[in-house]
Amino acid sequence: MWGRKMQWILGIIVSGSVFLAVPTTAIAQSDDLPLPKLEFCDPLLNTGADEAEDEGDEDVLLTRKRRYDLEQSEFLESEQAIMDALYEEKWDLNTGQSIPRTDLCASEPNYLIHWAELTSKNEQGEIVVLAEGTFRFQKDKTFEYVYKDRPYYGTWGISDFWIWLKADWLNEGEPIVAKVEMVRTPVEVTYSDGETESYIDEVFRIGWFRFTRIETTEKGKIHDCAC
Repeated sequence: MWGRKMQWILGIIVSGSVFLAVPTTAIAQSDDLPLPKLEFCDPLLNTGADEAEDEGDEDVLLTRKRRYDLEQSEFLESEQAIMDALYEEKWDLNTGQSIPRTDLCASEPNYLIHWAELTSKNEQGEIVVLAEGTFRFQKDKTFEYVYKDRPYYGTWGISDFWIWLKADWLNEGEPIVAKVEMVRTPVEVTYSDGETESYIDEVFRIGWFRFTRIETTEKGKIHDCAC
């Protein structure tokens, strides 16, 4: 299941392809944040169509339904847990000395990059995806969000397990401040041959952003282990 799921994610990121006719779904969330105000250079934001097209794979995806009404979440209550979950690099919280990540390949350091969805509510009260792209929490407390091949920059910080994200293009320059949540969402998948399966999608959430971790051997790019 995980192999198929990662093929879908990397298919969006690497090839830019789109899935077949997946219906939009209402999302139930515990938070009640006001709608985000965005100032992207490209005003044509996505409107929640979570679709993709399978290129040559016999297992053609027909529908993928995220059961947001059944999702569960929990807060991360230590800075070490937040670092492990989100930061591009790891370091000693007392000394600042770098600590290599070796989860992907023992012979060379790896880093984290995220596939990040920026969400909002439509007029019907459903949560939709406004924008999606790669996101980096960099050690110098800056972040980079790449939307439609254009990078957008901002700053981030943490205090008492609350993270803030601030950028001129986001929320009229006012920071987003929220705790980090681990969110588990059941996903139901149907293929063209009638086969069905389900899995639990685990992401991290900060306010309107939902982050899917991707381990990579090059900062800011999606590269597999080279060893």
